[in-house]
Amino acid sequence: MSRGAQARSAHRPSRRDVVLEAGLTEFTEKGYSGASMASIARRAAMSTSSCYYHFSSKDAVLEQLTGDVGEALVALVENAVPVSGPHERVDLLAVRFLEWLGDRHSRRAKLYYVVAAGVTPAVEAKRRESEAVIAEAVATRLLDSWDDGIDDVERSVVAAAIVAVLGELARGILGGTLTPADAPACASGLVARLGFQHDRR
Repeated sequence: MSRGAQARSAHRPSRRDVVLEAGLTEFTEKGYSGASMASIARRAAMSTSSCYYHFSSKDAVLEQLTGDVGEALVALVENAVPVSGPHERVDLLAVRFLEWLGDRHSRRAKLYYVVAAGVTPAVEAKRRESEAVIAEAVATRLLDSWDDGIDDVERSVVAAAIVAVLGELARGILGGTLTPADAPACASGLVARLGFQHDRR
């Protein structure tokens, strides 16, 4: 392969990624019931059989997209680790989450929090699996230094509550009941709502 061809290949998305991007658009624009492998194939400028080569069904496409968003949310948790103290880390996570919602990721947020929620048992299982991984990351990475007499079970409960509140923020913004301008005020009270009582000195 020539050097020019290698350079083009390095920057060209894989056919599988093209299917996923087309699926993201189809699901967020048409919902689960309105999307199909045929419509995803048309959006991807591929044959339906080519789409089936990469994914066995539209559910498989949605499951993969849901898992990918879950991984992105875990990365947000990791990005909040550098600041000191669990309270400050959760504050930073809320800020990063709101930035993520408004920074070219609103379609992915809609897919994860709206389209995929309860749509099929398998997709919901993937979403719940992702939520558990996110909560575990919050507990072990953000709340690990929270030593106000709580045990691991209590820490896990708070972590799950943080993930749930972030979901409420996302659904509020996506559903129009909460404006992006209002969201920072809601996010700033996140830690207090979850019962952090330690001294912030």
